[in-house]
Parts: sequence; structure tokens; C-alpha cells
Amino acid sequence: MVKGHSNLILPDRYVREHKESMADEFNKSLEKVVNDNQYRDRPYFVSYHENDDKVNSKIIRGKWNSSYELPVRWARQIVFVVDNKKGFKEWIWTVDDNKKTFFNVEGIKRAKERGALTQVK
Repeated sequence: MVKGHSNLILPDRYVREHKESMADEFNKSLEKVVNDNQYRDRPYFVSYHENDDKVNSKIIRGKWNSSYELPVRWARQIVFVVDNKKGFKEWIWTVDDNKKTFFNVEGIKRAKERGALTQVK
């Protein structure tokens, strides 16, 4: 595996060849979570977190979560802020396997400009 890539058990060649379809599946899942939360009347966070299966470490389990609270940062996580009334979602950070956080500064700026992060201090 190439250094800096996730610990998924997929060969690097497979990931390169199927990157677009994998991204499409992720985006479909994200849209489903957003659609399932259309009842929310104020900005909220959607996060996706992966962890190893407790029984079989070769299996990766992913979980979606939505909350009004700013999520705790976990390894292998991506977080979005969503505002249904204003019709937008914005990626705000990603955490890699080594718990290094990559902030989307432009996304955070856009979310603040639209008033989605005014509750977050």
C-alpha cells in the first residue's frame, strides 16, 4: 500500500480504478442522510466515521451520524455542516488514520458566511 492511504484492505490499483464509483457511493449515502434529516430546522452536522470490526480487523465498519452538536474528532472521519433552510452542505474537516485533522478552511469560511456556524464557538 502507498504511504498516506487509508488502511482499507483494497489493493491500490483497485482504488485507483474505482475511485469515481466509490466517491459516487459515498455521495449517495451522504445525500440519503441529508434527505432523512430534512425535518431539521437549523444547521446541523453530518459525520461519517470508519473503524475496524472488533471481531475481524480486516473488515472496516462505517457509520453515519447527524447532530446539532459539533462532533468529537475521531480517526478516519469526515464532517459536513448542513443547513436545510438555506439549501447547502459544506465539508468542514477530515481526520486521517493517524488522527491528523485536515480543515477545509474555504468550506468553513463559506459556512460561516451563510450563518451555519454561528452557534459554534
